[in-house]
Amino acid sequence: MDVHVNAGEWKGLSAEDRAKIQSIIQASFKEMKISSAEKHPMAMEALANRKVAAFNFGKPFCTAACGVAEAAAVAACAALSGPAVAICVAAAHAAGDLCRKQC
Repeated sequence: MDVHVNAGEWKGLSAEDRAKIQSIIQASFKEMKISSAEKHPMAMEALANRKVAAFNFGKPFCTAACGVAEAAAVAACAALSGPAVAICVAAAHAAGDLCRKQC
């Protein structure tokens, strides 16, 4: 599954920051990877317009696990600096939302 980020922002990061973000996302969400395209919203826009996927009461453990993985990824993003932090946090939230939709 792909976690979508804006290509302009993604290309603006150093190769080292891109690798760190990819590593953070894959450490928390094993089957996910970063995919970038110009049509995807900028990180701050994505965070501002985010609608959290609803809690799935039919599968509470899956939903909770997605939330824990998302929180771990967001915490790991704090080790980055500059614009990489916002892009990483946006990707972590997108991955969490995608995970919850799969529950």
